[in-house]
Amino acid sequence: MLIRFLAAIVLAAVSAHALAIEPAELRTQFQAAHKLAKAGLPWRTVAPELASYPLLPYLEHAELMRTPRPASDAIVAFIDRHGDQPLTRPLRSTLIARRVQAKDWAGVQALDVPSLSFSDRCHQLHAAIELGQGDTQRDAIRAVWLNAKLLPSACHPLDHWLRAQKLLDADTVWQRVELAVAAHQVGLVRLLAADLAAKDKAAVLHLADLLADSGRARQNAKSWPDDAAHRRALALGLARIAARDDALAAALWREFSARFKFEDAEKYRVIDAIALYRANSFEADAESWLDLLPAGQDSAATREWRLREALSRRDLADAQAAIERFDATQLADPRWQYWRARVAELRGDAKAAGFYRELAGSPTFFGFLAAERSALPYALCPITPPDAGDASRALVVPGFARAFELHAIGWTTEARREWDAALAQSDADTRLAAVTLADARGWYDRAPFALNAGDDLRAYTLRFPLAHRELIVASAQKNALSPAFVYGLIRSESAWVQDAKSHANAYGLMQLIPETARRMAKAEKRAFANPLALFDPALNVALGTRYLSSMLARFQGAHWLAAAAYNAGPQRVDQWLKLRGDLEPDLFVETIPFKETREYVARVLAFAVIYDWRLNGRAFSLDYAMSRTTDTPPPRREVACPAVGTNPATTTKP
Repeated sequence: MLIRFLAAIVLAAVSAHALAIEPAELRTQFQAAHKLAKAGLPWRTVAPELASYPLLPYLEHAELMRTPRPASDAIVAFIDRHGDQPLTRPLRSTLIARRVQAKDWAGVQALDVPSLSFSDRCHQLHAAIELGQGDTQRDAIRAVWLNAKLLPSACHPLDHWLRAQKLLDADTVWQRVELAVAAHQVGLVRLLAADLAAKDKAAVLHLADLLADSGRARQNAKSWPDDAAHRRALALGLARIAARDDALAAALWREFSARFKFEDAEKYRVIDAIALYRANSFEADAESWLDLLPAGQDSAATREWRLREALSRRDLADAQAAIERFDATQLADPRWQYWRARVAELRGDAKAAGFYRELAGSPTFFGFLAAERSALPYALCPITPPDAGDASRALVVPGFARAFELHAIGWTTEARREWDAALAQSDADTRLAAVTLADARGWYDRAPFALNAGDDLRAYTLRFPLAHRELIVASAQKNALSPAFVYGLIRSESAWVQDAKSHANAYGLMQLIPETARRMAKAEKRAFANPLALFDPALNVALGTRYLSSMLARFQGAHWLAAAAYNAGPQRVDQWLKLRGDLEPDLFVETIPFKETREYVARVLAFAVIYDWRLNGRAFSLDYAMSRTTDTPPPRREVACPAVGTNPATTTKP
């Protein structure tokens, strides 16, 4: 009965003229044939048109996997037919495991491809060892061993080989101890201690104790010897503790530095970590900790926080001194170029105007701010994507052809997997063609992640799609919001992934938390019961714009504060305003303690500029967005491509 029913579905979809079959008909045939294949029923004779269909491998895979343990020969045949693609990768892993078990080392090597998993890469290196090629793979084997976490069982033969070759010297083991400490893998730290000589072993075990139970270790440390191993271990441990409890790290440092004669490198490593997190919390003693770091002994992160801490006090002399410590790499970043100019302006330095003009050619948040201060147009130099005919060449790549078909039938997970695999092997022209085709087919979340470097960043029409335009413009207007502001926030929150779900349990395009969504739904008099309903763009945007509007109203029309509140919560923004609310808006944003929120505000507002240009040909004013006013927005700003010779720094990434 089941056979007749499923076969009838397929037969009903088969066209009398195969060459004239429409894509929709082929997709219907495929889904029915796939049900037959999964059920172990014949499908080829009733759907012969699928022989050249891009998703044919999925039918053959369903047929193959009907057997709980497919024969190795059948797996090999499938891999040979379809090459390295998402469907074959788990099968390749199965085949590798079988050949390892059979000690068929040459057979294991024959299955080597760049896309192997970490465990399968270990199997490949194990095969090299067994075939006498260990010495030629020594660096690769060592690189696998230097892992911050425990190694899977597939990698254990590599560990045994390194020991047999006496290649695990003390320096190598200490390197892995550092990695394990940074990842807070205390159990691994204890295991690694066994690979060290007596003094080092004792020090690493004490390090593990310090990380696991700082209070008890603090008492026991009074009896620890002041030797090189313990000083090294304590420096590692205190730097790690500072990241989670800077006050405790500071107290421990005062005690330990009185007993242990730390080398300068160890001393400044600990002080740098403590100073960083004291400054990050804007503690009263942050300045004094930062002052303990001489030039050349501070990290890039501490140099940045030295500036933020000075800005939080509006101490322009200290801010200038902080900038003078920045290295060339930092000063190539538009953020720090802006602050070099801004501090110069606040200090009355005539160099500020030149700094701003130089930065105004950068299509970034900070470049746009500099353009405002230079009375110059915002800098955007778009590239034209290929036309539809040229873009269709992406379908010549089997992986992209499969990805688009899978997306069309709603197999989202499989479509993304195929896309990622194809994208990893594509050149720039093919990548741009594929994204153009995805945009034309409404698959808007492909561009933000695929076009994220070099000239690809200038593909603004693809990277900033006008998706769901009617819905978003109407919802924005209903809630007295700029459509560009809403677009910029959506692009920042989800990058157009409709079914996005964050680690914080936020859903959909505007990344709404269910509790917030329920409150907004009640206010909107809309039904809302299941968080999965937030994957519907219409509901998500309706509730999200209502919430964003409430944040804008709460903060008297200040877009920069509304964006910060949307990301970090209005209560936190209220706390920050109590502490530093008298600062100018740009200084305030730069001194937000959360890196995520600082970058989020800059990203949303920069994206709003680009979206307003896309919607209206001119741009949302950052001068207005970064003000406290609720007055009528000023006229939109001009956008232009700077003349040759200016600095077209890379634009804000997703």
